[in-house]
Amino acid sequence: MVHSTTYVGLDVHKASISAAIFLPDRDKALDRRYDNDPKSLRRLAKDIQDLAPGPILSCYEAGCLGFALQRKLESLEIPCQVIAPSLIPEKKSDRLKTDKRDARKLGSLLRAGQLTKVQAPTAEQEAIRAVCRAREQLKSDVNSVKHRISSFLLLHAINDNGCEKWSRDYLAWLKKLQFEEPADQTVFEIYLKQLWLAEELYQEILANLKEYAEIEPFKTAVDYLKCLRGIDVVTALSIVAELYSFWRFESPRSLMAFLGLTPGEHSSGERCFRLGMTKTGNRRVRRLLIQAAWQQRRPVRFSQRVSQRRQLQPGWVVAVAKRAESRLHRRFWHLLNKNKPSQKAVGAVARELAGVVWALLHQLELDRISKAA
Repeated sequence: MVHSTTYVGLDVHKASISAAIFLPDRDKALDRRYDNDPKSLRRLAKDIQDLAPGPILSCYEAGCLGFALQRKLESLEIPCQVIAPSLIPEKKSDRLKTDKRDARKLGSLLRAGQLTKVQAPTAEQEAIRAVCRAREQLKSDVNSVKHRISSFLLLHAINDNGCEKWSRDYLAWLKKLQFEEPADQTVFEIYLKQLWLAEELYQEILANLKEYAEIEPFKTAVDYLKCLRGIDVVTALSIVAELYSFWRFESPRSLMAFLGLTPGEHSSGERCFRLGMTKTGNRRVRRLLIQAAWQQRRPVRFSQRVSQRRQLQPGWVVAVAKRAESRLHRRFWHLLNKNKPSQKAVGAVARELAGVVWALLHQLELDRISKAA
């Protein structure tokens, strides 16, 4: 099959697609250029199918165009892979870069089997992931407006009124503030309107997220993860949405490595240097797990909120969650007592928490397969 397969490298841009077609009986690629629109995509698929004597495999780099192009090509019966750009082999001596050369490079590396594909989500999984990421962006907008208001008050030497910042009393106090200059009052009122609008949009998408968390295939996974201390609905759904196809992680270590929570190493000869976390892979899930790991520093006590989340869940899930919270708390303080910085302790706890997440979701996948059988 290897010798009869036609490999196609695609250098994709917003307005154009450069294709390098490697036929089985030719070493040199056939170069083609198309517009990035539905009509041109159909022509691209037809040209490849007319030229190829057998199986076809195409690829393009992951980027801002997402997985929509892959789905369109596969609907046109052109198998396509999305490639991880950071794992593409590079030649340091290569100083020429054009669309044609990039397409040829992708095609030749695909034929040599030296590319790493990205696991593509389904349309439903990608849509839920987009909602989770939109929530992060809206939360960032809220924080940006709050910083803007704080800076404006500091500029005018206005101190806080003593109540907790951004509480209801604080917001009521902001509404009553009056400035001597009409222009200052105008700017301040615009900032307040921005804050109300950003908060309203954030609460709206938060409510939508909680609704999606009650729908399968996300509900059971979210319910399992909510049993862990430091993980609630939003965090759980964000983790599930970002990881989506969980079978790609064969072991807890593979998930830890994907999240960049494993330590790096630089060794040469007799010298061996241990480095910090690699911080590769999905930074969003890594950040969520680190935030949850900070909660493990507190003593293990009865929590009504956590207890409510564990109600009606399988006994083995609750048992795993209880063992995890005791172990992670001990792990955190064990590292601190060894004079490790708190950041390193949290990183180690987040790494172990990723292993617990893997255990819960892996067992869930096994249960689904057994029920389907």
